[in-house]
Amino acid sequence: MHHWLPAMIFIGVMSIAGVALADDTRCASNVDLVQLKRGIIGNEKIAVAVALTYLTPIYGEDMISREMPLRASLSGGIWTVNGTLPTALVGGTAQILLCQRNGAVLSIIHSK
Repeated sequence: MHHWLPAMIFIGVMSIAGVALADDTRCASNVDLVQLKRGIIGNEKIAVAVALTYLTPIYGEDMISREMPLRASLSGGIWTVNGTLPTALVGGTAQILLCQRNGAVLSIIHSK
């Protein structure tokens, strides 16, 4: 057996996998660690808890506490979690987009 054959097989398999992954959507995963009907982030309560886990260290506890409660909505398999402000206040809030299926963070922003 040639010594280069295993390397060529490996390169071929990885090339095919790369082509297959190129068509994946933002929440697609090539590994399903847990198979849950409603995904890793299965409800609003979990979405808010995950959002707080990321937003608090980034923006600080004081800022995030002023934007409570966080509101989560699900559309097309993407959770959008936004901070809220009292109606009398002008300003922006934190927003995070999370994949329902695998919990991946798609974006984190803070509007002004």
